[in-house]
Amino acid sequence: MKPYLERYEEIPYEFHSLSVPLSVIPKQTVKIVRGWYTQSSELFTYRGGKLLANIFPSFPDEFQSELIALIQTKNLEDIDFVLSILRNYKGEIFTHEVCKEIIIALPENDQLRQNEIGIILESTGVVRGEFGMAEAYKRKKVEIEPWLSDTNKSVVIFAKRYIETLNHQIASEHRRAEQGIALRKLDFGE
Repeated sequence: MKPYLERYEEIPYEFHSLSVPLSVIPKQTVKIVRGWYTQSSELFTYRGGKLLANIFPSFPDEFQSELIALIQTKNLEDIDFVLSILRNYKGEIFTHEVCKEIIIALPENDQLRQNEIGIILESTGVVRGEFGMAEAYKRKKVEIEPWLSDTNKSVVIFAKRYIETLNHQIASEHRRAEQGIALRKLDFGE
């Protein structure tokens, strides 16, 4: 068993009284947490990124504006900071505008960060049933389809590639679920 200090978690899962005062000052809150990222980006997603997601769980406009302002600097460290925060939102649709801004700000050949955006958008909460992941990916596909008519070429290219990836994952999840059902039928004579 690990000593207490090694198991200690700096950021609580939920806030009760601290999130309210911090949520009304998004500019200052983001600025302070951005400083933490500069000091140490290691595990930031699970510390500072989680903190901001706890303070701003519904992604209010003022918070979104602060993140977009950082993205528009086109500083890759600022973009990585925002990506670390977005990881905590399970691909919610309210993060889409920020994701688009990142795609627009990135150099075209930055596949690593574009893949990171795909992972962020793909994230889900809990799914149920044999076909739960396939259904989640179908929902993600419907959510991203409006991007195909975006005015920015980079966003459209990303959306096409992301939808193609989702199509492959949907097919793979269907095959996996059907194989699982077939194996259970063989094992249990269903």
